[in-house]
Amino acid sequence: MKINNTARYISSTVLSLALLLSQSLFSYSAQAYTIVTDIDDTLKISNVSSFFGVIKYGLFGKKTFAGTKELMNELAANASKVIYLSASPKELKSRLRSLLVESGGYPAGEFRLRDWFDAPSSSEFKMSQLEDIARHSDDSFIFLGDDTESDPEIYTHFLGHHPEVKSLGVYIHQVSARALPGQVSPFRTAFDVALVEVENGRLTADQAIRVGDAVLNAESKGLIFPSFKHCPRNPDSLMGPISSKDFRLVQLNEQILNRIHSYCAPRILESEGAVLEVSEDQESQYANLKEESLLQVTSDAMEGTSALKVGLDDANNIVSFRFSTDRRVNIFFSPADLEKGVVLLNRSNYNILTLSSPRFLPDAGGTLTLTYLYNGITGSFDHLTMDLHKINGKWTFMTHDGADSRPFTSMFMKAKKLPLIGVVGIESIELN
Repeated sequence: MKINNTARYISSTVLSLALLLSQSLFSYSAQAYTIVTDIDDTLKISNVSSFFGVIKYGLFGKKTFAGTKELMNELAANASKVIYLSASPKELKSRLRSLLVESGGYPAGEFRLRDWFDAPSSSEFKMSQLEDIARHSDDSFIFLGDDTESDPEIYTHFLGHHPEVKSLGVYIHQVSARALPGQVSPFRTAFDVALVEVENGRLTADQAIRVGDAVLNAESKGLIFPSFKHCPRNPDSLMGPISSKDFRLVQLNEQILNRIHSYCAPRILESEGAVLEVSEDQESQYANLKEESLLQVTSDAMEGTSALKVGLDDANNIVSFRFSTDRRVNIFFSPADLEKGVVLLNRSNYNILTLSSPRFLPDAGGTLTLTYLYNGITGSFDHLTMDLHKINGKWTFMTHDGADSRPFTSMFMKAKKLPLIGVVGIESIELN
């Protein structure tokens, strides 16, 4: 049968319009959501919960968690917009954009950072930004954050007070592994999020595999579980469901679980073994001694009070020292241990406080040196010299000032702070 040119033209036009309409509808459906993500400890390795870790990792660090770049790109492929929402100072905007987007390969997006000299608290800043974002968008939203600060509570509070905002998922990176609101989805690696997104139909199995491969093939365990990130006892229970039954996803899931086990099992066993060895041996020995508190330690950088105590035998000689804090930290050491130095406080691989003495006599005492971190950015340290002697049968701390020496029972450590950064070390030590 012969079709004339007019009929052929009409048929072709109708087909073209149908194809164009279907593509437009598909594109609108695929791009009907906005991604809102935190940066520090969600994408970027920062350790913001540590005084000095944020200096080492957050301010000068350039590493990001394995698989987060791939996850963000796969999610962004079907999104209308990406918003990087962070309470970091706005002065870091160009640096973060360069680190993540220009050099790191993360999807382009809008960066909303806090004006530290004008904005309220971090929580209030993020809440006001979320309200502004929702006010100017009809999209649904995918939210990403972490548990080191208040992201879980901010997102859930925002959604609870704005029922008109449609959330497709709130994903929280478990760094500290604290308790989370029930409305959020915790994740240990970016692959966890990808698995859930496959279930929800926003990612394909192939897209999730690209994310999982990046996690599995990370060049170091520090890109998956840096030293400050909590290790789970049972990682198997933390992974998302795989109802798609795609064999490739199941196999990749098992391989990632094995890698997490290989990282975390030794770390957990090592820490538990150290605690048991010290606790059972030294505490039992110390329990039979007469204890005396010699020094109270406080600081404007840390909450609570610490104390240096000694365990004395019947002759009032020092058998053991105990450094304790309000957070149930107990560090036991002997006078002989002082020769090589005893670390009293360590954070983010910095020995913040170290106590040492070249020759301390259990029955008479000696000169002690307290070495402390002065500036975590430059890695510089300072020290305080003091004496601990038995005077008239009583152990007493004395300033190391020769003829002007005086006794003291308390020590206050004044924090060294820098604008926009916060605490970076100990500025000075006051003795009273």
